[in-house]
Amino acid sequence: TFNPDPYGQPKNFPPGTAAISVDAADPDFQMPRVMRATLAYDRELPWGFRGTAEFMYTQTVKDVYYQNLNKVPTGAVSWDGRPLYKNYSSKFRDIPYLTNTGQGEQKNFALTLEKRWDFGLYFSGTYAYMDAESAFEGTSSRAISNWQYHPTRGDIYNAETSRSYWEIEDRFNFIVSQVFRTGPLTHNVGLFYSVQSGNPYSTLMGSDMNGDGYSTNDLVYIPNSTDDFILQGATPEQWEKFLDWSGLDAYRGDVIKRNASVTPWNRSLDFHYDLELPIKVVRTQVTFDVLNLLNLIDKDKGAVWYVSNN
Repeated sequence: TFNPDPYGQPKNFPPGTAAISVDAADPDFQMPRVMRATLAYDRELPWGFRGTAEFMYTQTVKDVYYQNLNKVPTGAVSWDGRPLYKNYSSKFRDIPYLTNTGQGEQKNFALTLEKRWDFGLYFSGTYAYMDAESAFEGTSSRAISNWQYHPTRGDIYNAETSRSYWEIEDRFNFIVSQVFRTGPLTHNVGLFYSVQSGNPYSTLMGSDMNGDGYSTNDLVYIPNSTDDFILQGATPEQWEKFLDWSGLDAYRGDVIKRNASVTPWNRSLDFHYDLELPIKVVRTQVTFDVLNLLNLIDKDKGAVWYVSNN
C-alpha cells in the first residue's frame, strides 16, 4: 500500500522478500538552467545578397545527474582498469539518486547567405557548426533507466563530460523557392535540401564490467592489437577497418569515451507547394508537401542512419 509519508516507509521486511529499489533526491536539487550568450552580424552584400554570421555559447549552470547510492567501490579493479562495485546493502537493489551537475557546454556557429529576386525567386544557404559536451543526457522517464543506460568508462560517481548525443557537428541547409501567378491564383514551389553529419553513439561491452549489476552502461575497451584477444567471426583486416570506420582507433589500450562514434551523414530533400486562393475575407492556402523526396524516387536514397536505444 502506498504511503505518502516519507518518514513512514516500511523498514522491516519478512524473510525471503526480494531486494527493493528506492528513488531518492538531493534536497538541494535545482531545476536545469544554462547561461547563454549570442553575437550576430548582418550585412548587405553585393548583387543583392544578404549575409548573416552568428555565434552562440551555452554554459551549463545546473543539469540533472543521477547516481546509485547502493553501489560502493570494492577497492579492486577489473582487468582493463575499471573500479569494481558491490551493493552497500543486500536489502536494496538500487537507490537512484537525483542530483545536479554543473558540467557541460555548447558552442554554435552559423553562416547564412540569402537573396530574393524581384521575379519571385528566393535562395538561402546555411552552414551550421556545433560543438556540444555534456556530463549527463537525462533522456528517460524513470530514475533507474536514466542511471543504468548512461554509458560510463567505469567510475560511476565521476561526472565525466564528453560529446553530447544531441550534437550535430556539421549541417548544410539549402532553400530554393519560386512564387508566380496564374490569373488570380498565387503559387509557391520550393525545395529544401539538408545535409548533416550523423548522430553520436556509444559502443558497449555487452557485459557487466564494473560489477554494478548492469551490462547496459559499460563502454567498450579497445585492445592494442588482435594479439591481445581472441578474434572470432572476422579477420584482423576487418577488425582494423571497423576501428577506422567507427572512429575507435584512437582508443587502443583504453576504454572509449561516451558517444565516441558517429553515424554516417544524412541527406534529405523536401518538396513544398502551396496555392493561395483569391478569397478576400480570409487568407486561404492549399498546401502539398513531400518529405524525403529522394527516398520516394529511390529507396536507397534519403535513408536516415541512427542507433536504437542509444
